[in-house]
Amino acid sequence: MVSVLFAVLFHYAPVSLRPFRDASVPHVLLLIFITTFCIPTLSVLALRFTGSITSLMMGERHERSMPFIFISLFYLMTTYFFMYRLEMSEHIQVVFLLVSSLVVLTTLLTFFVKVSIHSASICGFVGFLLALKVNYPETALLWPLFFAVLLAGMTMSSRLYLNAHRPSEIYLGAGIGFSLCFTGALLYM
Repeated sequence: MVSVLFAVLFHYAPVSLRPFRDASVPHVLLLIFITTFCIPTLSVLALRFTGSITSLMMGERHERSMPFIFISLFYLMTTYFFMYRLEMSEHIQVVFLLVSSLVVLTTLLTFFVKVSIHSASICGFVGFLLALKVNYPETALLWPLFFAVLLAGMTMSSRLYLNAHRPSEIYLGAGIGFSLCFTGALLYM
């Protein structure tokens, strides 16, 4: 979802990520996609094939801990990389800090309660877009925000339909994702 967020921001609200050279956008998006999607996905697949987890669905709370710890570490390393090695703009750094905070927070919560990471992610996406629309009203984020809200509803409904989560787990993930990303983006972007 981080890759999609940055693609939307680069296309519909480039002012929110300035200063940034337009020619480097595809390369940065590819790097973000590799570090926040491909590597974590491969690590979860490796855990599945080694038998560390019994299913990619990770239906039981205890099975979610190890994959989420790995994913948290990948996100923290990516954040460090974008902040200190690539020296990206402050707003890009804020996005990575907030997303990494969300990943780490949901990982920590997983030790105590099963929380919907899908809901946290998509509602965090909605929170980012809404905060940026408030901070930068001249941006063209209205339609992406509309579709993000629709996607959030479909995602959360599908998690319930598949019996992957109870409503309380969906609401917890949605509340954490939205509140953290909306508040952070509103205050620091």
